[in-house]
Amino acid sequence: MVWVLLKNNPPITICKQMNSEAKLFGLPLRTFSKIAAGMVAFLGTFVLIGWAADFKFLLQIIPGMPAMNPLTAVCFILAAISLICSQQTPGTAPDPLLVYIGRTCAAFIGLAALLKLASSLTGWGFQVDQLLFRHELAAQSVHFPRAMSPNTAINLFCCAAGLVTLDKRTKRGQWPAQYLAIWTMLWAWLTLVSYLFDSRSFYSTTSYVPMALHTCAAFVVLTLGMLTARPEHGIIATLCSMEVGGKITRRLMPLAIFIPSLLGGLKMINHGTSLFAADFSVSMVVIASIVISMAIICGIGAALNDSARERRRVQRGLRDSQRRFRSIWEHSADGMRLTDGEGTMIDVNPAFCDMVGIRAEELLNKPISELFADDEDPRRSLQKYKERFRAGMIDQNLEKQIKFRSGRVADVEVSVSYVELEGGKPLLLSIFRDISERKIAETQIRELNEVLERRVAERTAELEASEQRYLFLADSMPHIIWTAKPDGSLDYFNQRWVEHTGLNLEEAKDWGWQAAIHPEDLESCMARWSQACETGESFETEYRLRQGSDEVYRWHLGRALPLRDEKGDIVQWVGTCTDINDLKQVQDEFKRLNADLEKRVEDRTNALTKANLALEKDLDKRKLVEASLARVKAKLEAILDAATQVAIIATDTNGIITMFNPGAERILGYTKEEMVGKVTPERYHVPNEVESYGAQLSEEFDRTIAGFSVLVEQARHVGYEEREWTYVRKDGLLIPVSVVVTALREADGKMVGFLAIVRDVSRRKEAEAELRASEARFRALSASSPIGIFQTDLAGNCLYANAQWLRLAGLRSDEVTGLGWTNAIYPPERDEVMKEMAACSKEGREFTREFRVQTPEGIVRWVRSRAATIMAQGKAVGYVGTTEDITERRAAEEQLRRFAADVENTNSELKEALAKVKTLRGLLPICSGCKKIRDDKGYWNQIEFFIRDHSDANFSHGMCPECAKQFFPGFVAVSGRTQGR
Repeated sequence: MVWVLLKNNPPITICKQMNSEAKLFGLPLRTFSKIAAGMVAFLGTFVLIGWAADFKFLLQIIPGMPAMNPLTAVCFILAAISLICSQQTPGTAPDPLLVYIGRTCAAFIGLAALLKLASSLTGWGFQVDQLLFRHELAAQSVHFPRAMSPNTAINLFCCAAGLVTLDKRTKRGQWPAQYLAIWTMLWAWLTLVSYLFDSRSFYSTTSYVPMALHTCAAFVVLTLGMLTARPEHGIIATLCSMEVGGKITRRLMPLAIFIPSLLGGLKMINHGTSLFAADFSVSMVVIASIVISMAIICGIGAALNDSARERRRVQRGLRDSQRRFRSIWEHSADGMRLTDGEGTMIDVNPAFCDMVGIRAEELLNKPISELFADDEDPRRSLQKYKERFRAGMIDQNLEKQIKFRSGRVADVEVSVSYVELEGGKPLLLSIFRDISERKIAETQIRELNEVLERRVAERTAELEASEQRYLFLADSMPHIIWTAKPDGSLDYFNQRWVEHTGLNLEEAKDWGWQAAIHPEDLESCMARWSQACETGESFETEYRLRQGSDEVYRWHLGRALPLRDEKGDIVQWVGTCTDINDLKQVQDEFKRLNADLEKRVEDRTNALTKANLALEKDLDKRKLVEASLARVKAKLEAILDAATQVAIIATDTNGIITMFNPGAERILGYTKEEMVGKVTPERYHVPNEVESYGAQLSEEFDRTIAGFSVLVEQARHVGYEEREWTYVRKDGLLIPVSVVVTALREADGKMVGFLAIVRDVSRRKEAEAELRASEARFRALSASSPIGIFQTDLAGNCLYANAQWLRLAGLRSDEVTGLGWTNAIYPPERDEVMKEMAACSKEGREFTREFRVQTPEGIVRWVRSRAATIMAQGKAVGYVGTTEDITERRAAEEQLRRFAADVENTNSELKEALAKVKTLRGLLPICSGCKKIRDDKGYWNQIEFFIRDHSDANFSHGMCPECAKQFFPGFVAVSGRTQGR
């Protein structure tokens, strides 16, 4: 009944792919190993709790039975920890810290076991098992002392040694840890059986302390966990194998364990109770041996039948595979060639013959050097091929132009791989694909891409220059300039805002700028600004703006106009803040003076003395106004002196420098005293640049322009000129600068001089040069890459795809923009691929997948695509990836893999099955009297010698009852009387 139950519900189930996926009681072996460790640790912990709290039911499963020693419980917990630390995922290196912890725990277990064995064998007074719970252990049971059993110490030492050597392998390929675990498991199983049949001699050693029942169970579970921790090694690998040996082992293992245990138990029961006669017990053993032998023979026969049927199936599959391979070989559009290690062509397909223009009969059994017409040294080429073949060096997707002996020249793509036929001889399979038309198309596309990239680069440069120019103007203006979103939140301030308020862009953006508005003016300013944002009207108001971090406020005039798109919707607000504090003071002063004047008019009839007094007061007020204007001028000069990042230089109409601010001193290295009133700007200009530009202006204005006039001629005519020059510092260093020259005129239009605002653009020039070089390298690599390259934004819209990617998809560049590139994904796989890409984007991990693409003509290809996130300032801005055509590789790999696997499985199964069979056949002449057998030479041999020489059978010698009576009658008589008593 047990056999039928285990056969229908086997405890061990095997996955067909690999041994490591086998299951025990429905759980993967590695998972079962972890659970077993947890069960052992759980049991040890509960026993320690029982000792600490004096719970008898936790110490003894059955009252009156031996209890588990506390040191044994501690050792089980350490063994569980060691087993957990030894767990590792296949193909990954173990954690050194976990390995150290596991081996330390195992070493402690082994040391405790050795100390216990030493005290038991030598009478040594040190009792290591009495260190824990000394008072509780002192109250020992009469029949079963609570000391550690020597059996337990031996098994603990075996488990410790097994845990330490879990990954150790002998030179003969054996795994000692598994044998130690099996030894411990059998000993514990034997003890469990002895408990079942109440045989004390099995679970104790002579007069020593017996092993506790739950100790036996813990050893069985622990050793099962040790065996299943490495299911790919040794005996467990054989047990989990899908080969014939593994199947037979799994089928017969329950019989080999349970039947001897059952018969042994019955014999022990009979020995104690005399329920059955001795002959009956022997008969049961004989019958059990016969049953086991018959089961083994039947199992081997069934396995051989299965192997024969599988062999025939494999042979049919092999023939079908060969026919399919030959069909692919004959009808493939790519040229294929098989060569051996000597460079001899073994076989070629028709497509290869058409490609080279030579018949197959002229190529077979000829060296590959006879193919090429441009090979100057065939012997050297052939020798180089042999060296590469022996070294296993192969080229994948190599593109080159070949001139064949027939005179035909072709661009081909060559893919090479090793194959092994039935004889085990390695051959080299070369696949040639004619890509001449593709090369022509790639050349045309490359030329078009170059033109497009050149236009894009020119337009990009123009846009960058325009942006830099406007940013420069914004930062150079004496007014505060700002921009805002349609909802009114500000997103940009120029440098003047930072210098005036002390708030940087991060602090002032959105609505942070309100902190700089005077509290009394904030409410009215916000009301006017909200009204402008709602109605779209222009914004204008006056308010006080804080200056720096102190509590000084200056009056400003705020203005803003909306920018609208073609639909009339507001896309941005552009505004300015103008300092009108001095004007407000003057206006207030004028208002007051006007009031005084009116009062004087009203009092014109007053005395002359009063009129003179009023006049004197008026003059005093005018002096105050002039003083205020002087202060404004002084503040303006202070502002110019504080602009250290910009050089501000003013000249008179003759070019003599009249103003040279600290920024100019920093950039040019000259002091103000060296320049003002002494030299012209020609001092720090490169003469060649001035002469070259002067010649250009002379031709434009049709008159000679030289000297200082070259620098200001455009500003003289149009009032303004922006140009880049190369300045010469005082130390001789050349620096590129951007110069804005403005003509200075009085109110009547008379020119009084020129003003130049200079910025150092060295860093910008270096960055632009590096950007151009980097972009040129990328464009060159992308255009010549044999792998498809693409770039998308965060929403998946395609921004760029190179020529190879467009060829794989069969689409034009205008068809892949936006989400048009998804049309190239094979429709049945499109949703799955897009979901995986979305998941990778959400989780921030790299996308890697093999899938199919389909061109508009219906051509389906396998590709391998990878995409990574593009980061800018710590944020994801898009994705860049590659797409590689793997159609031929997948087809060839799958075909060769199935072919090699079928042949290998068939050969290994046949060899293993035939190696195990050695039988006697035919009629054997045997003597009817002495039972000797005559061999083929005419000699008569004892039956055991004949069977030994003609089979693998072994013999054990005994004596049947009849022979015992004949040769030892006295012994038999005495034995009979003893049994009768």
